[in-house]
Amino acid sequence: MDIANIPFDLTVGDYISIIDENEQLFLKSRVQKLTYDYTQTSVQAELSDFKRLESGISQQLSDLADKLKEKLEEEVQQLYQEEREQKFNSNDFLKLFQHIKENQIFYKTYFKLGYDNDYQIFQYDINLAKKIFDNKFINYHIIFFKNGLNAIIKVWLQRKSGRNV
Repeated sequence: MDIANIPFDLTVGDYISIIDENEQLFLKSRVQKLTYDYTQTSVQAELSDFKRLESGISQQLSDLADKLKEKLEEEVQQLYQEEREQKFNSNDFLKLFQHIKENQIFYKTYFKLGYDNDYQIFQYDINLAKKIFDNKFINYHIIFFKNGLNAIIKVWLQRKSGRNV
């Protein structure tokens, strides 16, 4: 097994974490032997006492990510709270886009963690659905709208960070 980035200060007896992201494999192992090749500037490590770890993400980090998700979804709901209470749809997406602009790092994280796939739309403009779609196939329209909007937001966030798609 090749281990990338062996720390320079690694010594025999140390424990290291090994992560194979492709296989979703997380291990902890003890260094038994180190062999240095100064001509090739390489290090070989002999490992033992392998222990499989449940995840490469600590529970605290996972909890923090869940709190970010909940807070962001709450804030988006609050943007349109008055409209929901008054049963009025302004179709004002500028509120949402302004919120995204002001909280780009949170939205990038939200999308990177794949939370957008889990988000469910429970409320929609019944009158508009009846007028445009004759109240048919509403679930398909919701999925189409959500995925299209999310794709546009992701592209916009990538361009804002200097990465072109």
